Amino acid sequence: RDMADAAKNNKPGLENLIAASSEIFKALRMEVQEHLGEDLLNAVLTIPVSCGAKQRLAVRRAAGLAGITIDGFLHEPFAAALAQLQSEGDGDYLIFDWGGGTLDITVVRKVGSMLQEMGSGGESALAGSDFDREIARWAKDRFIAAKKLRGDNVEAEAERRLIYESELRKIELSSAEEAVIEVPDFIGSTGLRVPISRHDLEELIGEWIGLALDDIQSTLKSAGLSPHQISKVFMVGGSSQ
Repeated sequence: RDMADAAKNNKPGLENLIAASSEIFKALRMEVQEHLGEDLLNAVLTIPVSCGAKQRLAVRRAAGLAGITIDGFLHEPFAAALAQLQSEGDGDYLIFDWGGGTLDITVVRKVGSMLQEMGSGGESALAGSDFDREIARWAKDRFIAAKKLRGDNVEAEAERRLIYESELRKIELSSAEEAVIEVPDFIGSTGLRVPISRHDLEELIGEWIGLALDDIQSTLKSAGLSPHQISKVFMVGGSSQ
């Protein structure tokens, strides 16, 4: 997501992000060699729906530095459809893919063994990581207010630990009604401990859920379909939980 944003908006640091991404491709290439005994020289890559020409070029460059040629790209929800729809009959299906970095929505029509992408939409900068940061901000504000502390002297490492802890508690709230955000030594020797309920989480991200519902409607409109014409909805990605 950082590299895609830098490529799209011509931000500084793009070359460093491409170089870092190439190391990931190198690691993947080595893993394929280790487990399959074959060299990975060509690949078809899945990408977010919002990934444009500049972002794709940056990805191609990163893969090229690792010795991998990208033969083509597939939208991530369409790739999910290839796996999910093998056992499904003919019809129109909506793939709702909300992961850690982006929200991708695709409507796919299946006729026999053929799949056609009818419409797509989503958000390029709204996903699970944004939820984590919002939960962390909320917990920090409540903690500082309760303890009557200053909020401008929190070290970066403590902030990172809070965001990670917020992600864990967000996941916990998928199946529990309540959880507790805890970060030892958050400010000096004072630890952070803030209870959070599923209701709290729903209020924090409610506006974004509404935005996601709007994106579903606009995607259906681009596909020329109404909700009752969708045969089934597939929820993909951690944030969909």
